[in-house]
Amino acid sequence: MKQYIGKILAVVLLLLGLLPWMAAETAAEGTLTIETEAGIKGKVKNGSAFPVTVTITNDGEDISGDLVVSTSPHYHAYGNVVIPVEIAAGTEQKIQFSVPGFSDYIGGAMNPNGKKEKRIRFYEGGWKDGKQIQLTGDTSLTPNLVPEMKPVLGVLSDNPDQMNVLKLTSYQGEAPEVLPLTAETMPEDSLGLNMFDAVIIHNFSIDGLSEKKQSALKQWVELGGRMIIGSSPDLQQKMGALETLVPMKITGEEKLRDLSFLKGFSDKPLSMEEMTVMTGEIQPGADTVIDEGGKVLAIEKGFGTGEVTQLTYSLAEEPLASWEGNSGWWNRILTATLDTSFKHPMSYYDQAENILRTTTELFASSFLPVSVITLLFALYIIIIVPVLYFILKKKDKREWGWWIIPSIAVLTSLGIFITGAADRTGGENLNKVAVVSVNEEGTGSGFQFTSMLSSGGGDYTMEFGSESLNPVPFNQSYVEETNFSDYPMIQNSGEGSKVTFQDVEYWSVRSAMNQFTSLETGRIEGELKAGNDFLSGTVTNNMKHDLHDVFVLAGGSAYKIGSLAKGEEKKVEVEMKSSTLLSSPNSIAAGRAFPGAQNMMYGPGPGSQTKPGDDWKMFNLLNYALQEKIYNYSLKKPLIIGYSDESLIELTINGKSAEEESLNLFLQPFDIESNNTGSFKLKQEQMEPQVSVVEGMIHHQDFMEGNYYIDAAPGTYDLSFQLPDSVVDKKVTYTKMLLSFRDIETTDGLSLMNAKTGETEELESGVRQIKIEEDVQRYIDKDGKMTIRIEKRGQNNPQLPVPGVTIEGEFVQ
Repeated sequence: MKQYIGKILAVVLLLLGLLPWMAAETAAEGTLTIETEAGIKGKVKNGSAFPVTVTITNDGEDISGDLVVSTSPHYHAYGNVVIPVEIAAGTEQKIQFSVPGFSDYIGGAMNPNGKKEKRIRFYEGGWKDGKQIQLTGDTSLTPNLVPEMKPVLGVLSDNPDQMNVLKLTSYQGEAPEVLPLTAETMPEDSLGLNMFDAVIIHNFSIDGLSEKKQSALKQWVELGGRMIIGSSPDLQQKMGALETLVPMKITGEEKLRDLSFLKGFSDKPLSMEEMTVMTGEIQPGADTVIDEGGKVLAIEKGFGTGEVTQLTYSLAEEPLASWEGNSGWWNRILTATLDTSFKHPMSYYDQAENILRTTTELFASSFLPVSVITLLFALYIIIIVPVLYFILKKKDKREWGWWIIPSIAVLTSLGIFITGAADRTGGENLNKVAVVSVNEEGTGSGFQFTSMLSSGGGDYTMEFGSESLNPVPFNQSYVEETNFSDYPMIQNSGEGSKVTFQDVEYWSVRSAMNQFTSLETGRIEGELKAGNDFLSGTVTNNMKHDLHDVFVLAGGSAYKIGSLAKGEEKKVEVEMKSSTLLSSPNSIAAGRAFPGAQNMMYGPGPGSQTKPGDDWKMFNLLNYALQEKIYNYSLKKPLIIGYSDESLIELTINGKSAEEESLNLFLQPFDIESNNTGSFKLKQEQMEPQVSVVEGMIHHQDFMEGNYYIDAAPGTYDLSFQLPDSVVDKKVTYTKMLLSFRDIETTDGLSLMNAKTGETEELESGVRQIKIEEDVQRYIDKDGKMTIRIEKRGQNNPQLPVPGVTIEGEFVQ
């Protein structure tokens, strides 16, 4: 009995000794309280990245670890954003960061304890080996999701109430969500600005923002963002690091006295006789978007894959600012400056997943062809049945068959397995592709897509170089099938970024998309002329990479130049179609560059090539870049493009280099002198329409390879067709216009805008073709734009009748 009493006392003493430690731990678990704000004023756009502000209060002891936030912008894209935190006892700390976004796919099932996981968690000592600490406060992170189709405008202004007029405007039939930005709420990285379709700057000192926030705004523009700025005499001084993005350097001002262009926006007259307009030096490559009364009112210039529009007047000028017609005037500004294709966030990720699925996630395999396996099986049967039988019978050792036959089967299986696994046992394999938009300074911005084939099971960390921004991991499984704690871990720092995929299966594929900007690339230089049915001149590869499959793209045509080694100068003389005039390219050009590749909707089938599917990969990247306009589209110039197989951005797996294949597409706008003479013919493939809503709503639109699909509600819509500069910049006479419809429409009204009077002229409906041969010039304005107005009157056919437009004319000498 004494021995039992001793053991009981020992256990009691042990428990008493542990009580202080257990009490300390319990206290520690309840010491962190958090408050969160997602997006701006709690609103984010469905599927888009957004900023998050977290306030942490520590009522316990000093603590350090990782704050982990789970996000899922797409049903195949999800991850945990990791933010290192050190917070002293008794203090409060505010942290701002950005996450890739939320979608309607919530994800995150029950954890092993049967409880719903929280989107925000804290791991003392780090997420990998640390202990999860209980948080109190808002750990669900549930923002108000703005619908995908609703435009979101951010306003940077010292007096945001002066921009309330934006709430009364309409873009593509939707009233925009207008959210004020301040120096405090401005995101510190470009990712957080992706929730905005445009950022409007009015009477705000950008130079008062931190360097980090100024850099984020500039990066966002270069990566596809759209910024609209008002003008004032001291604009340059206020723009800080963004001064180089201002299309016009202001040097003076003038008075605009002809305000008749504003009369149609309201029945209430504008009690204003003149308008102050800034004047100055316009940057090379900038284009006038709106001019009235001989004065420039809006100028735009592309930077990277984004654009900046400068309005040359003060946005708060009275009485224009408070006039009820100002909302209609802003409708015109937004229609002229924003991307009329209006890509939805989910479409953006769908396109990214398509690139991964059809280019990088298809790894070459050493598996034996079916024909070889069939031959081996036939030889196996021959050896096992007749040959082995007669040999063993002759040797009187037929009982050996019991171990010889299984041994041959095992050895044969191992041989096939080892042959098939030869490319997967020597380490990880990487496939990388990139789309790079090259600017006038010879620097590139764009997207990189990376897929890894694992050589075993466990955790794998992709670590990107310092040029990389905003990695988004992709997985072949759906988001709702994965717990938050199993999401890939995303870590960003000034030295680069990395993604850790947890518990990767044997021989499995994991992928990520990331962005980059300010990548030193160099440029292709030279002089090219188009005329007399030939494209001729010289080009020199001053880029940092050897290039292959170099093309000039214009309209729906592709002219092959071939290969260009680094530093090589090449003479060009390529036959052109006599009816082709130079314009910015559309997606039809991708099919012309790689004929036949576009027929392989889901990628190439197995073949005998060393690198199967090279043409498909090049076509897929080019088609993606042209559809998504991943180049300086605002210049409206032809492109010179080329491919490189060299690695662009350093990437390691678990700290080590991996065997990799790279394919990079470079796109650069290129000046081509046009000396066309005689007659010309512009075909449908050279003029992609831009759609704007007068009244109604566009549900979906897709312009692919000349097949224009616009699904819209009943209402009124304008389709604008832009003629190429090679015609607009010349003196021409238009002789014929032909409108060709795929379907006969009997209920929708059609009319052409008379560029001279501003009135519409009704056209005959319910016919396949409409031919105009008299005074064609009256339908084409001074900027080379022709507009068709469609009144959709019924729901029988949800699509707008989009015609193919052909215009003929002659150059005047």
